[in-house]
Amino acid sequence: MNLKPQDVVVALKLFGYPNGRPSMSIVASDLGLSPSEVHGAIQRLRSSKLLHGSALQDKPNISGLVEFLVHGLKYAFPAEHGEVTRGKVIPGALGLRHSIKACLTRRCVIPRCTNF
Repeated sequence: MNLKPQDVVVALKLFGYPNGRPSMSIVASDLGLSPSEVHGAIQRLRSSKLLHGSALQDKPNISGLVEFLVHGLKYAFPAEHGEVTRGKVIPGALGLRHSIKACLTRRCVIPRCTNF
């Protein structure tokens, strides 16, 4: 099985749960994915040994995940150069200055990204 880019996001999300993996529907809801996509990602992460498996509540293999993120990510998902296209407008840092200050001064909720 080949990893998909969303699998890395699922692995990092699973790392953020302190008490083991919650139900797949909760993980899916947190990431804006379907439960079947999360299930497929967990299966691919298990087969690539980036998750310990169900015996250890699908906790990420921290050393393997760090090694993959540092050394293997650019080879697994290489950047592909193509022609110049017009895409979506992404707000710059100046537009986010107020939001960043608000997050630093009080607890705020960062919205999830739903347009993959």
